[in-house]
Amino acid sequence: MTEPPPIVIFSLLKRAYTSNARQCLSRSRAYGTIVDKPLPRARDIAIIGGGITGLTAAYKAAKLSPQSKVTVYEAKSRLGGWICSDYVDIGNGDKVLFESGPRSLRLSGLQGLFTTQLINEVGINEQIKWVMKDSPSAANRFIHDGTSLVRMPSPEHDSLLSTVTTLATNPMLFRAAAGMAFEFLRPPRGPGTEDESIESFLMRRTRSKACCDLVSAVFHGIYAGSISKLSAATILELPYDLEGRARSVTEGMILESQKENLLAPLLAPFKLKPSDYRLYLELGDLSVAWERYAREMRLASIFSWEKGLETLPRAVESALKQMSNVIIRCSTPVRRIQASGSADGMDIWIEGQAKPIHHSAAVWTDSKSTLENVTALDKSPSPLAAENSQETSVSVGVVNLCFPPTEHPLHPNGFGYLIPRSVPYSFNPECALGVLFDSTALPGQDVVRDSNRMPTKFTVMLGGHWWDNMLKRPKADELADMAKAVLRRHLGITIEPCAIRSSLHYNCIPQYTVGHLQRMAEFRDRLSKAFKGRLRVAGSSFTGAGVNDSIASGWCVASEIVRDGDRTRPDMPLNLVDREMWTGLEGIADGEFVRTALSRQQ
Repeated sequence: MTEPPPIVIFSLLKRAYTSNARQCLSRSRAYGTIVDKPLPRARDIAIIGGGITGLTAAYKAAKLSPQSKVTVYEAKSRLGGWICSDYVDIGNGDKVLFESGPRSLRLSGLQGLFTTQLINEVGINEQIKWVMKDSPSAANRFIHDGTSLVRMPSPEHDSLLSTVTTLATNPMLFRAAAGMAFEFLRPPRGPGTEDESIESFLMRRTRSKACCDLVSAVFHGIYAGSISKLSAATILELPYDLEGRARSVTEGMILESQKENLLAPLLAPFKLKPSDYRLYLELGDLSVAWERYAREMRLASIFSWEKGLETLPRAVESALKQMSNVIIRCSTPVRRIQASGSADGMDIWIEGQAKPIHHSAAVWTDSKSTLENVTALDKSPSPLAAENSQETSVSVGVVNLCFPPTEHPLHPNGFGYLIPRSVPYSFNPECALGVLFDSTALPGQDVVRDSNRMPTKFTVMLGGHWWDNMLKRPKADELADMAKAVLRRHLGITIEPCAIRSSLHYNCIPQYTVGHLQRMAEFRDRLSKAFKGRLRVAGSSFTGAGVNDSIASGWCVASEIVRDGDRTRPDMPLNLVDREMWTGLEGIADGEFVRTALSRQQ
């Protein structure tokens, strides 16, 4: 089915909310309306964790229910989590921006709409630095195959002849494309297979090792993880779900394109996945985001701000400090959480305080393993959930380097390159995951007096799953030499940088390994039983590792915890009607629930 013009999207949304015939969307007004009306029930809500997830949850809860009290507990001395942007002096009054964590946003999927809405509400629209889809950094993305940089084909920018030529002249790309071209001929997975690794899924569907090697580079850039361990059912949710409902992913996509229902024109640009249904319930809150997407954001490849991505958490923090019903407590680790003996609420113990603090509800945004420690939940998962490896996180070394102006460019004009698993250790002994060309990926953030003599910035990412089996991991002060060695070997850069900064982030990226959905479903049941909806979870440890995922999950959980108690949802299955028992993980393994709910709108 042809995608509607983007400007039509918002009108479709408004029509959906005003049409009595579209009952499911009109019933979602209990959860999100185009104009929020604060609910009368006052609550005392704790937000544990002050990263972007916790900040979003606190902002949404405090705004939606100004009569409620919202307290943010953060163990560190600063808010913002892994997002950290700093200017570094390089002499002569010049300074460059270094990002030690995430550095840009891409508005993809429904999650991007929540980010767009948040940006509008905290008032940082005008400071955005756009990188449009027709820019060189959007068009030129590379992998390093062990011998040289290989530019990846870009259907949006390349002609058909150029794409075919690129595929035909590179053996890895040709074999990968050939495997994907015949995917529809492969038999479907057998009955009873609920999950498998991404590598297993790709080998079944393409029978191409080259395809697996190519995809491994992509997941080095996103999860710093190994496709032999990462879960296909979780991370490749949409294609995995399509294959389960048809003989192949290709056939499933064709069948889906032929369906006609309310969501088809409304959400076509966003590739709705089964687990996105909770986000769909909140779409009424995002009226500004829909308009902004239709008007301009759909044209952007990535974006950030003039002073870096930390502009976003700082703006949310500033908004929170202006709210009279918000308390922010940094350097305050939470050591224990227990359901209160009273009918409503929970007790929270913080470091250095003997007596607990009582709250009526809480949102946890830190890691799942830490939550299990502070709540003393029963840690005996079901045999199904324990069958595969448990939840883990990987550590990543990030090295920012700035080189003085040179007569010739130090790298091609583009975004950067990733390194597939097929590159031999002898060519990558530093265990590099990829290299970003910061000067061209996000230009315009540095303060340099002579625009004709711009420095060159790189970010080298090291470690991830490569460090899993190392007996001794490198220290932060060793990362700089490792990064310089990578650039020297891969790009032939022998000059010394004029500025360099190394950061070692321990356990910073959760790994959704095989069985993740089953473990989350089992954990959801334990959490609901123990806390009866008073404690809910959000963030990268549970429902998505990206910034957009974190913002969307924090937004939705805060909205749910403030608006709970509505039992008038005849369009929802019985196991999800009682919102007071929700945990933040509803719908995560309920694809059949989503399909049933959406089919009722046809």
